Amino acid sequence: MGQTLSEPITEKESEEGGSQRVIYAASAMQGWRISMEDAHITIAEDGDTQASLFAVFDGHGGEKTAKYSKDHLPNLLLKSEAFKQGHFREALKQSFLGIDEALREDPLYVNEPSGCTAVVALLTKQNILFVSNAGDSRAVLCTGGRAIALSQDHKPTNKKETERIEKAGGFVRLARVNGKLALSRALGDFEYKMGNLPPEQQIVTAFPDVVEHTLNEKDEFLILACDGIWDCMTNPEVVNFVQHHLGNKESLKNICELLMGKCLAKTKGQVLGQDNMTVILVAFLNETPERWYELMAEKYKDTKLPEASYPTATLNKRSIHEKNVSSESNNNGDSNKVVLYNDGGTPQEVDNEDISLN
Repeated sequence: MGQTLSEPITEKESEEGGSQRVIYAASAMQGWRISMEDAHITIAEDGDTQASLFAVFDGHGGEKTAKYSKDHLPNLLLKSEAFKQGHFREALKQSFLGIDEALREDPLYVNEPSGCTAVVALLTKQNILFVSNAGDSRAVLCTGGRAIALSQDHKPTNKKETERIEKAGGFVRLARVNGKLALSRALGDFEYKMGNLPPEQQIVTAFPDVVEHTLNEKDEFLILACDGIWDCMTNPEVVNFVQHHLGNKESLKNICELLMGKCLAKTKGQVLGQDNMTVILVAFLNETPERWYELMAEKYKDTKLPEASYPTATLNKRSIHEKNVSSESNNNGDSNKVVLYNDGGTPQEVDNEDISLN
């Protein structure tokens, strides 16, 4: 655990916005940590591509890699040739690896020791949602009232992650890479990216998993958040929390702030709730924002809050990596299916429930 303050900083930096297809709110809070190392992106609609882009970067060892990723990933992604040609999965992968390349080449970041997670949600103008992830920040979709994980936590103890780490010359001790880093994938962290190996074979890699999902009328909202939230509440509990407050006619902005307040440790001695926290809530509109709020309020008016305030952190009870290293999906016409790809590119179709992390 990082260093903490004697009292938490509970001021919240919040924003909200939207377009014809989505409305969103985002909120960030430093909490008990001595500095704020999170960063995030909120683009409701890019003027050139009509795409929506949301992302959370959870920094460690400093804030510089997270801030750099926030500033540079949108251009790396949206202006890439792969994106312009409609190769969105490839564009996302290139943008993650491109952050590492750009950091290495920037003289202002020579010997920069920090790293960060990255969970990125891209909604194309064709209404296809892509979630790209490296690390343990998380994306969870509420569809038909259910919590569906669209990302997987990359932990050193995952079988495929351990295999890559050891093959690259590293080791896993105390559930950490080389006994130090609790993540097996991240942007930055160049201490673990030495040698002549390809980026995807490094001890710690920025190479992301990518999941693709075609939006449909059952999809209600998406939650992106750092592990400061997910360590305190499970996926279904967070979705249930949002539903409860939508039933009480709270705004997305208020719900983000309430969620962080619920997860914040009440005392310095608590194990959970000590971290920086960032939450983004994205609502998918079929009609107007006002109508979306009305529908959610009616649907969830009787929803109760989760009983547990600080449940034990749940890490990958059912991991995509137990199926295969790289997770993607195709547009196969069945919005309730996701296709995962193994190392050789052979597709394996599974129900969405099978990729849920909790």
